[in-house]
Amino acid sequence: MDTTIAKKRVGQVLRIDSIDSTDSDFLATHVPFRKIVVGTNSGDKFDEVYKSEEDIFKDIFKNELTRNEHQFIIVEGSSGAGKSHFIRWIYAMLSAKEKDNDVVLLIRRSDNTLKGTIRQLLDIKEVKEISNKEAYERLVKANQAITESKFKSTIYHQFIVEIENDTSEVLGNIKRKKLIALLNNSTFQERLMAAGGPIDRIYSKITNSSSVDLDLIAQFSKADLTLDIDFINQLEEADRKARDFANSLMEGDDEEFIQKITDYMNSFVETVIQTSAGIEPGDFQQIFKEIRQELNRKGKNLILLVEDITSFTGVNQALLNALVTGHTGSNAVDNLCKLISVVGTTTQYYNQFRDNYRDRITKQITIHDGIIGDNKSDLIQFVAKYLNAISLSNDVLDEWAKNGAYSEDMPVHEDNEHKHWDKFKLASGKQISLFPFTQNAIINLYDAMSDHKTPRYILRDIVEPAVNEAMHDISSFPKFCLGWHSSLPESVENRIGNIVQSTQIAQEKKADYRKRLVAFMSFWTDKTLDVTSNGCIAGINTKIFFELDFGDFVSKLTSTATVKNVAVPAPVQSKNSPAQTIDIGAVEPEPIVQPVKFATKEQPKIDPKNQKDYDSFRANVIAWHRDGGNLIKFQSIREQISKFIYDAINWQQEGIPLDSKKRFEESVGNRLVGFERQDQALDRCVVIFEDTDETYQLLLCFGKWL
Repeated sequence: MDTTIAKKRVGQVLRIDSIDSTDSDFLATHVPFRKIVVGTNSGDKFDEVYKSEEDIFKDIFKNELTRNEHQFIIVEGSSGAGKSHFIRWIYAMLSAKEKDNDVVLLIRRSDNTLKGTIRQLLDIKEVKEISNKEAYERLVKANQAITESKFKSTIYHQFIVEIENDTSEVLGNIKRKKLIALLNNSTFQERLMAAGGPIDRIYSKITNSSSVDLDLIAQFSKADLTLDIDFINQLEEADRKARDFANSLMEGDDEEFIQKITDYMNSFVETVIQTSAGIEPGDFQQIFKEIRQELNRKGKNLILLVEDITSFTGVNQALLNALVTGHTGSNAVDNLCKLISVVGTTTQYYNQFRDNYRDRITKQITIHDGIIGDNKSDLIQFVAKYLNAISLSNDVLDEWAKNGAYSEDMPVHEDNEHKHWDKFKLASGKQISLFPFTQNAIINLYDAMSDHKTPRYILRDIVEPAVNEAMHDISSFPKFCLGWHSSLPESVENRIGNIVQSTQIAQEKKADYRKRLVAFMSFWTDKTLDVTSNGCIAGINTKIFFELDFGDFVSKLTSTATVKNVAVPAPVQSKNSPAQTIDIGAVEPEPIVQPVKFATKEQPKIDPKNQKDYDSFRANVIAWHRDGGNLIKFQSIREQISKFIYDAINWQQEGIPLDSKKRFEESVGNRLVGFERQDQALDRCVVIFEDTDETYQLLLCFGKWL
């Protein structure tokens, strides 16, 4: 890693959303998706198969059977799954191979607001040339500034106007009037307009808000309208109708009714946004119609890539209606050009409109969480390419992109300072240093992620903090994952604790030293304490331990350990060899196969809650035994140990009558045993266990048993 360049580039390259990165950074960090679920409309369901990104691209844009057909394609997945990356890749492919008769428009996520999207539309040449100047002017007006407080107030009161004029029968007349009374209450209005509330969310998705959550959906949630008793009490002076309706929204009462009111409020969101922003409902449909007519007149087709449908908050319905409109059949009289649209959306939002457009969706592309980690080589390559990009200047990568961005010519930073760290070998033969990671670290840290195993969160939770620590404070590395669940065998972790305790490190520093070392051994190594003849400990070069200030541990371990002889590594190095190199050129692409269910032997399952409780207890016991802290949250274990002693001993054989034992148990109870430095009532215990290795193991044994 070139730290001088990396300190400037880390914020640029590790941008959470690929749509905001430069073309050269994007191309330098792209790792192909090998297996994407593609659903094709088949009656009332989607027939699903696995395909690579290249096959999907060919199927959409180079398939002779669908060359002249209208296509409406959905790309769905969870937040951060890679939807933006996939659509950006399609755009890059189309830009590199753009045909004269295709116009490619990318609606970027930008600030992910309606105004930001309108601004992009106004900058498009084809929009500026439309003949419908009235619609164009309304978009210009909608993009003009307005004060935050005034706009929020306009949005809020427009909901009241819409409800007052609602002629549907979703709510009866009496309940509708009571809802209006509650909305007119100043206390309730203050609740809904508070920071983070529904009005604030809707406002943020319309305007240019720097704090907007990119994946935020501008709607009411059930939690917004669920009221607790404390809030109900604040409405004592409110109108009786308002109080009556507020009581019907009390938490724990009629959950179905609260959901009904939530859905009812959300049914007005699009109309409220359009009215508040001064947009006519038909403007977007008309503008897209005229763009397509103009392109058709010029003999061109339109390819529209929408990175996130929620960018069109307020006109989503109009946009979807425009995108599903074909150019043949009954629509032929409108003289529209052929349209291929690829639209990104979160699964959560897609579920809200999917059924209404099921018959019009050509393909449903699903990018699942964890797709980047299905192939470990791809996962390591993903991290390696980002590490490489942050060590290269913009100019170097821009020049590479300008010359065609051929993979075999991609620049690679040569890290002479960290040659003893693992490397990743590209198909070109060039090697990327994985510092500050090892292959094991990338895989183990990924596996330890609790959820959101997506590119966005890999960068945010693993790559970025590790790189920043390596650049600015290597002596605290790997601090970012100290709280992550340790996967070390307990025997290894116990031995590490004993070794650290026997070093000359200052006592007050041993706790942090041990925690850091345990985290490093848990994720970066092969989880052993093997010392081998090739200069490795636990499968990685000993120099790395000294680089991370673990020299005291190395000295103690190697002074007593038996060195294991290892064979000279073959050209293709083994998994645990020093400075491992994973060779992408030697990895055959995974065949694209259909999902198959295999019969597997059922493994015993551990209740996640029980595992979490044990992990928490174990951490407390380790802090007590290794770090000299107080023993906390041990009461249930002490109860089981006491019960075991009462039940396991044959008291009569020891000369103690059962009634005496019973009276003693009733009198003393769980206070039969106590532990040195327990956090309460130690003086009331009969037998006190000292802090020894035996007591430590006893506590862990009962912790597992319980």
